[in-house]
Parts: sequence; C-alpha cells; structure tokens
Amino acid sequence: MKIKNSDIQKKYDNLNKNEYRVLSYTDENGEFDYDRYVEKQTIINKRKLHLNGPIELMIKQLCRFVNLEFQTIKYKPQRGLCHGTRNGSEQKNFSKYLGIPILGTDISETATMFPNTIQWDFHNVKDEWVNNIDFIYSNSLDHSYDPIHCLRQWFKCLKPGGICILAHDREADGNLKNNTGFQEASSDPNSNDGFQGSFHFYEKIIKIAGEMDGITGLRYVLNTEYMFPGDAMWNMEASNWGMWDYHFVIQKLSNQKREEIPTKSYEK
Repeated sequence: MKIKNSDIQKKYDNLNKNEYRVLSYTDENGEFDYDRYVEKQTIINKRKLHLNGPIELMIKQLCRFVNLEFQTIKYKPQRGLCHGTRNGSEQKNFSKYLGIPILGTDISETATMFPNTIQWDFHNVKDEWVNNIDFIYSNSLDHSYDPIHCLRQWFKCLKPGGICILAHDREADGNLKNNTGFQEASSDPNSNDGFQGSFHFYEKIIKIAGEMDGITGLRYVLNTEYMFPGDAMWNMEASNWGMWDYHFVIQKLSNQKREEIPTKSYEK
C-alpha cells in the first residue's frame, strides 16, 4: 500500500499541534511505511489480547442510550461494526444489548481466532458497508495513523440516522505536554499507540471529517465516568479493564422526524 506522509499531514496543517500527537512510520525513501505500521499494531494487539475492552455495564448503558435515540426516529437497526476489538468481547456485548449482529475488526491476524471478527485495517471500508451500517463503536482511534481519514471512512458506512460512538480518555490531554504534532514512531515495541488527541481535538476532527462529505453531526458527548468507581485505575493485568471518561456520539444526518422521549427514560 502506497501512502504519502505529505498527504496525511496536510490535513492537519491548520490544526493546533498542541492538541494532538500522530505517529509517522517513515521508510528509507521518506514515505509512509505501511508494513511497519501493521507490524507495530500487531505487536500491540498481541500484548493486549487478554483485555476484554469496555466493561459490560458501560456497553449496556451505551446501548440503552442508542436504542432510545433510534426510538425517537422510529429507526430499526440491523447491523453494526466494532473497530479494533482484539478478542471480540465488545461486539459480543454490543450485539447482546442492541439485539443486532455486530462484526468486529482488528488489523492483527489474531482476529481470525475469535467469533464474528475479521482481520481488517479500519482505515479502509468494504463496499458492502458503505451506507449500510446502523451502528459503529470504537475505542481504538488512538491506533490510527490518520484519524481524520479514518473517521471519514467510518462515517461513509452509516445509514441516514445511523450512529457512531467514539471513546475518549481524559488522560490524553495531560499526556500531550511536550509531545505533540507528527512524530516518528519509536522502534520500541512497548511504545505508545499511534494517535492521541485532546477532548477539543476530537471535537474538531469529528467536525472536519463529517463536513468533508456533509453527512454527519456531533449530537452528544456522554460523560461515562459514573459507570465505574471514582478510585478505579487502569489495570493492564486485568482482563476486564475498559473504562473511558467520555463517548462522542455522531449521527448521520437524516430527514426523519424526531419524537420526544421522556427524560426519565435516560436514567439508570
């Protein structure tokens, strides 16, 4: 796959470099080294393979919210995608609470070890996904080498009225100090993921990606901190570790009339 670093980076020229960090993978000719990117992501995948992604309570609450949103426009979802799912636990739980089949993707060959999961680079889309997906979830945008392109691809897959949810961890804001803009990826297999963006940077790139095709709008930002104890910490040794502070909810524009849902329906 031939990708030019210059083509990736020019999308970010007018954005504040203090709000993001994207890792570049450069070959001897100064261009993007896709094979090196895949190798690095595969190493990270295998190191985290025992981790189950979002805790089930968080998925249950997110699905409750999504089902209510679909109810307001009398929308009946049929299929969904989860990107960067490692061992497949998250699509299993999303399918359980949304009541629809969910396909998971991961760039590593380990994807084939788990049900309803395919080996796939989430920067790309299958033709049959375009305008044909009702729901997309990912907490793995931080593994992207070009998050604007990545979001644009995902948004193309949504049907009108379909919803994409992106997880965001507030620690990203603090981790960006003296560590911003495009940087060459380390050869250390234990080094950081590909992308980090502040809360406001996520807002900006969601807007940019959506406006490129005029198809999406940011509807909500859900504060999901309450779903786990205040003293809870990330535990890389635990298999049930998934906690994120915020979830961005993006919905593809639709002409369907929206009905009001009683506020109490959103309560726990």
